[in-house]
Amino acid sequence: MDLKTTFLMMGLLIGGVSCGGSGAKSSVDSTELSTDEIYPVIYVIGQGDQTSTGFTLYRNTERGEGVVLGEGDSFTVSAFGNEITQEYVPSFLKTTSHVSYNIGLEGNVAGEEVVISFNRAWQEEPSVSTAFLPDKITIISHSQFDTHLVSKDQVIQITWETNTRSPTEVSLIAFCYSSQASNTTRLTTQLILTTTHERSFQFNFGDLLNDPITSNPEYTENCGAEFSVKNRGVSSLSEKFSGGRMEVMQRDSIQFKFLD
Repeated sequence: MDLKTTFLMMGLLIGGVSCGGSGAKSSVDSTELSTDEIYPVIYVIGQGDQTSTGFTLYRNTERGEGVVLGEGDSFTVSAFGNEITQEYVPSFLKTTSHVSYNIGLEGNVAGEEVVISFNRAWQEEPSVSTAFLPDKITIISHSQFDTHLVSKDQVIQITWETNTRSPTEVSLIAFCYSSQASNTTRLTTQLILTTTHERSFQFNFGDLLNDPITSNPEYTENCGAEFSVKNRGVSSLSEKFSGGRMEVMQRDSIQFKFLD
């Protein structure tokens, strides 16, 4: 199947890491806002034997100013009989447009409830959000701990295991670095196949390099790709916030490097 018709191009990033928020030079202290003025973006991701929860806060909407945890505010993540709390960090205040926090827990069990509580010193009851981890998904054709070297014309067959009957999301991100020693620019094109009921996928790395973006001669000497599979789960975000977005998933991924 032709990758150019199978995948949907989602975007292009040139340069370093991009920053979210409105581009403001400083962030807002969460204690300056009521809970219904805070818009959280929360990800709960199970992979292997661990579960990580990442969250970024904004003022009113995802396009608003970034919000950092002020003194007396915290997030607690509870699952697998354990809990970890992310509290106020003085050095984060007023130093960046936004801060992304991450809490990792040992354990990853399908169907397990992950509870995320936003605690405020002046508020007796926390704002509680929940997520249920979906069925695990594991790539079995390639080791996730290695970067796999492939030739341009090599056909790559990837297979995975999962117990879910729901469709699996498959994504492939190709990237190239500039061949100029003085230039570390990374050129990225993200290609996504939304869902599949299959348990395998096949592609040719050369099809990616022939794309008009990644075939730029300045970049083709140092190219690679990341392939990932995801199962989506069910979540419920606290209604006390000013809206928000929450996603829960099981994920596995592998890395490739192109050999000319």
